[in-house]
Amino acid sequence: MKQILDKVETKLLVLVGDTFQIESIRFGNWFSIIRDFVDDDSVLQLETPYRTNNENLLTVWNRVRELDEAILELIVKHGYSVPLDNSILNTPNDDEIILCLNYDGIYGINNLNKFLQGINQNQPVYWGVNTYKIDDPILFNEVERFSPLIHNNMKGRIVNVEKLYDEIYFSIALDVAINEIEAIGYDFELLPSQENGNSVIKFKVSKHPGSDEDGDYSDAIVPFQIAYAVSIHKAQGLEYKSVKIVITNDVEDMITHNIFYTAITRAREDLKIYWTPETEKSVFDSFTKKNFSKDVKFLKSLKDST
Repeated sequence: MKQILDKVETKLLVLVGDTFQIESIRFGNWFSIIRDFVDDDSVLQLETPYRTNNENLLTVWNRVRELDEAILELIVKHGYSVPLDNSILNTPNDDEIILCLNYDGIYGINNLNKFLQGINQNQPVYWGVNTYKIDDPILFNEVERFSPLIHNNMKGRIVNVEKLYDEIYFSIALDVAINEIEAIGYDFELLPSQENGNSVIKFKVSKHPGSDEDGDYSDAIVPFQIAYAVSIHKAQGLEYKSVKIVITNDVEDMITHNIFYTAITRAREDLKIYWTPETEKSVFDSFTKKNFSKDVKFLKSLKDST
């Protein structure tokens, strides 16, 4: 962060973020402590969430954020806490996601994606080791082929898939609307929009890359992943009408306050947390607010000594 600030030449620098979300992996805890180095007049706390108007959700988010002692009671009261069973495979909502921490195991991401895709009654299309079906939800990966218009983690849904001998064609309904001008120069065809106004794009994936292609630009790479279930970390920045969170006893020690808060704030309307009573208690008992006072004191001492 210091290297960035040393090189930035600007009259105004705006830093925006949520210290209650998952911590930055590459940049440490600077976002949590930077307010100790900024004048109070320059710090503005945004306290009104705009993702939902659901009062129950808003209350739970606030209680979790503040580590209120009544968190557990409130989550149970509003039906957000449910037993871990096969009801998680019921998917009545098209805009729904299952959030997990682990990839393996019965309730891991890989297994849940396999089970839920199996429930999808559309015909499977096989491409290498992967299976694709119409109505599969997807998330675009971090590839350069359609960047920056189609970005990492953009939501979509397969509306058609056609396989030829060494090529496969995907038609994907996006979660946004793009126009013909924006689509100029990109390696996809813009199809008629859906009734809700969202755009549909069509592109091919080849079995063999072209001779002048490599890396993320290659049309031999499927630029998305099936996303009935994804990791909580992957879901940061996304939102869904319905969110189901799976917390098993083998990952309960990994659920920090920030991770839990990030997961529950992905929901706009419906929220279900699948866990056992024992895991539920263990998770809430482990929540603590982090204290960075020692880090702040150390950094201020370095500043004063220079």
